[in-house]
Amino acid sequence: MPSIEKVIDKILPYISLGPEDQKLLEGHLVPQRLKKGGFLMRSGEQNQAICYIQSGLMRSYYYDEEGKEITSGFFQENSFCTDLNSFRTGVRSQRLIEAIQDCQILVLNKIAQNTLLDRIEHWAYFEQNYISNLLLEKVNFQRKLANSTAQEAYQLFLERYDQAALYAPRYQIASFLGISPFTLSRLKIAN
Repeated sequence: MPSIEKVIDKILPYISLGPEDQKLLEGHLVPQRLKKGGFLMRSGEQNQAICYIQSGLMRSYYYDEEGKEITSGFFQENSFCTDLNSFRTGVRSQRLIEAIQDCQILVLNKIAQNTLLDRIEHWAYFEQNYISNLLLEKVNFQRKLANSTAQEAYQLFLERYDQAALYAPRYQIASFLGISPFTLSRLKIAN
């Protein structure tokens, strides 16, 4: 069985989990490995799972109208990873989620998620509030980026995405920040 202490630590600020709840959760988390360059999800697929990244790094991206790759997010160790819109609504995703490093993940599929909703008191409250907080953090981060110089944006990135700053390719970080790889190189040299 996978160790789920860190998963539980993410949940406890929102709801309490008794020993039986923890055992139920652990029984529904399926350990998997995803090799560097492998995909958790591809564009056009309906997302059927939420994963927790025990180790490794992933990114979410899409292609714009001109076929340019746009990095929309990074998922670091000890965080949840999914295309939330596709998972919740059942629509086909427009994004790809790719492993930047080899990853050890715990997967909670849609059927297991529904079981937790039925059997763990306040699971829906946890889900709703955790997601709301993540979305609020993302919006606030994007606002800060939009109102920052390239140097300030890069500094914000370093503070928020320390693992991605170390291991993500430069072009992915530049795409996420909305700057050119050349500008990013200059900023790295200046730091």
